[in-house]
Amino acid sequence: MDIIRLELELTSTCNLQCPLCIRTIDQNSINTKIKYRPLSEIINQLEEAQFNNLKYITIAGPISEPTLYPDLFELLKYLNKRKLEISLFINGDTHDDLYYKKLGIIFRSGVGHIYFTICGSTQELHSKYRVGSSLEKVLNNLDIVKKYSDKAILTWIIFNYNEANHQF
Repeated sequence: MDIIRLELELTSTCNLQCPLCIRTIDQNSINTKIKYRPLSEIINQLEEAQFNNLKYITIAGPISEPTLYPDLFELLKYLNKRKLEISLFINGDTHDDLYYKKLGIIFRSGVGHIYFTICGSTQELHSKYRVGSSLEKVLNNLDIVKKYSDKAILTWIIFNYNEANHQF
């Protein structure tokens, strides 16, 4: 069987407190201590024969925030060398401007996209789900990535509270 698509979970940590996240609903179901998979372990796994035909990588972090993985840039560069299409889903509310500049530069030369997820067109609406997130910071970081790459996409999670208020 040829595996062509793979999703990676890089860490078990997040900077937000989203109310529907498994981290909030059932804290006992995951180990929320800061843990990272070593980059060498991930690369060694991806070098195994069953991943020779790999074409797509999704890094989404269903229980974490991928930008908190300390070796994310090195992993992305490795994936770019393999010419894999990368879908990176992030909350966009970590790190400083320089980090997002570097992220944009890395994606400029690769295949794939960075998805910034928001949950409302105002801070009040956004923070109903993205608890602890600054909409202004997310949009600023999106703009920084867009200066260096055309690979940034804004995604919108629709809830009953924000469905009628999307004004972007």
